[in-house]
Amino acid sequence: MAACSRTALLLCLAKTVASWTDASKPLTAEEVRNAFDGFKAFFRRDYADEDEEARRFSNFQATMETVRQHNSDEQRTWDMGLNQFSDMTDAEFESQVLMAPQKCSATGSPSYQMPSPTVPDSALEKKMDWRSYGVISEVKNQGSCGSCWAFSTAGCLEAHLAIKMRSTWKAPRLSEQQLVDCAQAPLLSTPNASVFEAVRREPAVDLEPTVVDEVRTGTYRQLFHPEQLISGKEDAANNFARGHYTIGKEIVDLVLDRIRLSVDYGKKSKISFTVWCCPQVATAVVEPYNTVLCVHSLLEHTDVTIMYDNEALYDICRRNLDIERPTYTNLNRLIAQIISSLTASLRFDGALNVDITEFQTNLVPYPRIHFMLTSYAPVISAEKAYHEQLSVAEITMSVFEPASMMVKCDPRHLAGGDVVPKDVNAAVATIKTKRTIQFVDWCPTGFKCGINYQPPTVVPGGDLAKVMRACCMISNSTAIAEVFSRIDHKFDLMYSKRAFVHHYVGEGMEEGEFSEAREDLAALEKDYEEVGIETAEGEGEEGSNLTDGLHFEPRSAGIGVKVPGGSVNITAGDEQALKRAIALVGPVSVAFQVASDFRHYSSGVYSSKVCKSGPKDVNHAVLAIGYGKDRKSGKQYWLIKNSWDYDWGEEGFFKMEAFKNMCGVADCMAYPDLGPRDPESILV
Repeated sequence: MAACSRTALLLCLAKTVASWTDASKPLTAEEVRNAFDGFKAFFRRDYADEDEEARRFSNFQATMETVRQHNSDEQRTWDMGLNQFSDMTDAEFESQVLMAPQKCSATGSPSYQMPSPTVPDSALEKKMDWRSYGVISEVKNQGSCGSCWAFSTAGCLEAHLAIKMRSTWKAPRLSEQQLVDCAQAPLLSTPNASVFEAVRREPAVDLEPTVVDEVRTGTYRQLFHPEQLISGKEDAANNFARGHYTIGKEIVDLVLDRIRLSVDYGKKSKISFTVWCCPQVATAVVEPYNTVLCVHSLLEHTDVTIMYDNEALYDICRRNLDIERPTYTNLNRLIAQIISSLTASLRFDGALNVDITEFQTNLVPYPRIHFMLTSYAPVISAEKAYHEQLSVAEITMSVFEPASMMVKCDPRHLAGGDVVPKDVNAAVATIKTKRTIQFVDWCPTGFKCGINYQPPTVVPGGDLAKVMRACCMISNSTAIAEVFSRIDHKFDLMYSKRAFVHHYVGEGMEEGEFSEAREDLAALEKDYEEVGIETAEGEGEEGSNLTDGLHFEPRSAGIGVKVPGGSVNITAGDEQALKRAIALVGPVSVAFQVASDFRHYSSGVYSSKVCKSGPKDVNHAVLAIGYGKDRKSGKQYWLIKNSWDYDWGEEGFFKMEAFKNMCGVADCMAYPDLGPRDPESILV
């Protein structure tokens, strides 16, 4: 065992276990110690002290004896083996990995309609494994937070979305962490169909139907619940008052109801991504009015506002992507890349993961000072990417360039992909030495860095090149005051003549609100100016920028999945219905009771005499992805995906005896209803 390399350790352990089948021969102390040393090396165990190592060794020795006794039974249908839980007691395993026993929403009568009632049971596939269709995502590790239900639900949704969208090449990826975050307290430990309701997410709202109708009928329509797509019959006609006081007022109650269904709105940070009034490019004469009035209304109702303007986006598309005449699709994809970057830490692991709230804490010194500049690098086409090195230092410098800013004003930082903290810190140190970039003296670090391991993902066939690393910066800079000043000036030019004011007053707005909004924006401009003056006086320099936040980039934004028909509960105990659902619809989320022997599972068809079956006893949620009949034992089985990593079981999967409601596996069965199956779907 001591001679085994890291890559061969697991094989060595397996061979050692295989030699234990003769329970009449006691293991030598050397055999046990070698096995324990191999276990520690493979699973990278580093115990706190000698006492803990002694306890763990004792647990491991007891596990070895359990495995040995079980595998010596010639009538067994499954084997035990060593895994990451072999140095734990049963009590530790239960408290760290399993949920408390739950009462799931099993039903005593049918609660679903079979999608193909004309298909007889005899016509079903004799063996089914959804992995062969490429719709099952990779096995994950739930860790020790007892969130198996989130992994079961997300895996089930991923598979059904892939089937629905016919994406046989790769199942879409959802975030278990987002599901945990958005689920309300009663759902946090509920292994049943109701968790599918927790993934109903944000509403999509527009006063006129064109854009929302595109979503309703577009490629990704199955990702959105129809009731969450809200649109009026006519737009605001570039009139803030019309949108705020008349047309918009008609749907505001409906929108608030939909938001409350999705999330506890009052306890969440409110972050807006706002397209700002442009210096030179404008689609309406009254844009300065609308911008000032909108800022006045939203100032006290958002915690962070991330700003863009179309002119800056147009320039970036022309200069960096060689798009001579950018369309709104080009602009929107660029904005989507920023939003994806900012939310990557909610979905993927990284060396320095931080969430949006943490950025807010570090970026907003006073409630009103919450208007952020943002930039992203590299913004390059596929042709240019081939010739660029794109080192961490180069990307970091690039996001500080004025030409990289998404708003027409001067700059400041977020990163992802194959990025390490050492490179980021070196790049930041270089930035701080540049005299062209100044920081407030009361902020000792100037930066908040986040590093995410997931490389950026781009839209297939889109404008941006796929790269292995990228950086997105958000910064709170006093330079934003020039944007406010520019808008104030344009506002004053029109309002001094009271031009177009009657259109707003005619929609029910009082004229005094113009003056009030203008004063509010002037005060905001003054607030930023005072922050800069304080620092300039302290440093003896003419100007300064207030900055603080970076985060190293990510992939595509997390999907807020809408389940059109909600969830489908399969009748409790009806395993033939489970088989039909797996064969004709897709994987099914199930739950069962994990007995003390199950954690040692290695291979074969699991069967237990000690576990209980009943909807009140289940303590672990998993995903049934297939079924079949074992040649060796002749037993029918369910093929199930677990969430305990690849090192457990049959590379993260296991087989459980079917048609005996083994451990209550048929007591809590559910899958999402994504509507009628496409006639060109995978199984047709």
